[in-house]
Order: sequence, then structure tokens, then C-alpha cells
Amino acid sequence: MKPTTHQECKAAYLNATEQNLRIENLSIEDAIGPISFALMCHRDRYKSFDVEPYDARNVLCFGTGQLAGSKLYGFHRLIFAARSPLWNGFFISSMGGAALPLYHAGVDYVAVEGRSEDYLIAAIKGAGDGTIESRFEEISEQDIMDIFQGYEGKRGWYALQQYTYEKFNEMFLGENKYMDFRILTVGPASLNTNFGAIGSTVIRHGKFRLGVDDWAGRGGMGSL
Repeated sequence: MKPTTHQECKAAYLNATEQNLRIENLSIEDAIGPISFALMCHRDRYKSFDVEPYDARNVLCFGTGQLAGSKLYGFHRLIFAARSPLWNGFFISSMGGAALPLYHAGVDYVAVEGRSEDYLIAAIKGAGDGTIESRFEEISEQDIMDIFQGYEGKRGWYALQQYTYEKFNEMFLGENKYMDFRILTVGPASLNTNFGAIGSTVIRHGKFRLGVDDWAGRGGMGSL
């Protein structure tokens, strides 16, 4: 008989089509980590291996393992997984240190599903009572290209990150103190190639730490 632990993990499904958030509690046996969660989504639920990588069923999954938040080295990495638009098969990419804000939000895994007519910026925030708040904002391709050309003295990926920060930072401010949060953004290569990366600058006390950037660059996950 298969042993059970009665432990649960929490998955958040960001639906770009409906612009809503759905939360699901999973047993640890169903998804012991971010890779097993992504495999469950792609193999069993969305059947992404039957379609092309740019199909809406190729959900972008990311998450953290059960040891995130501990003092052990290497367990704070944010793991991304999906069908790679570059290699076509199931692919894994990781981002150093970026898992902690997701852990603090009370979410283990995220799946970005569906497609929006315009480009979409989404945010999730965990509350003390265990609920998860979400917010969505559409942005046109022309506006994104204009931002890439230059915004607040920055260009490319850094410019879009700055724009996103200004739109959403107050969501993570409470009692004159910022929560631990991250912004995951892409650059111009994600719009024009199949090898776009996902990047994130460390934020401390509501300010970017200059030069402290993390990247999930393998497999073209940023192009999805």
C-alpha cells in the first residue's frame, strides 16, 4: 500500500484568459516538488505534449520545494518548467534565491494558464489569514516596446521591471514597511525570439539592489 503523510501543498493557477486566480490544495504525494507538479500539469492535466509549445495548453509552471525557508543551501531557487519553445521537449530552468517571496506568500507552486488578448502583468500576494490576493493589468505590445526603448533612465528588461515596480509596489506595502517580494520580467528577446529569459532583481525594503540579478535563462521560458 502506498504510504501517505497527510501533508498538503498549495498551488496557484493564474488564468490569463479570465484574469483570475484559483487555489488548489494538493497532497504531497501528488506533487512533492515543483518538477513533479509541472509534470502532473503537462502530462496529466493539460496534455501539452499533444500541442505545439506556443499553444495555451503549454502552461508555464514555477515553484519551490518543501525545504524552502530552511537554512540549507540551494533550496531557495525558484524552479521553472514547461515545454521549451527552443528544444520542444519538457525543460527545467532555475533562478537563484527567488523562491523565498513565493514561500512567504504561502504558495508552493504556480501555473500560468490560458492566453490574454494583450500582454498581461499579474501579481499575487499572500495574507496572514492564508488567503491569496491577485491583481492583473493589461499592457499593449506598443507600450511594452516603448518601455523597452527607455523608461526612467533604464532600457530593456530593467525598464519593464521598473515600470512593473511602479505599478504594483504599493500592493506590498503595509504599515510603512515592504513585504518580501520579487518581480519576474522578460526583455525584448522574449517578444522576438524563442530563447527569451526570465529575470529578477533582488528587492530589499522596497528598493532594488543594484547588480544583484537572478536569471532563469535556459530553455527559452521567457518566450512563453
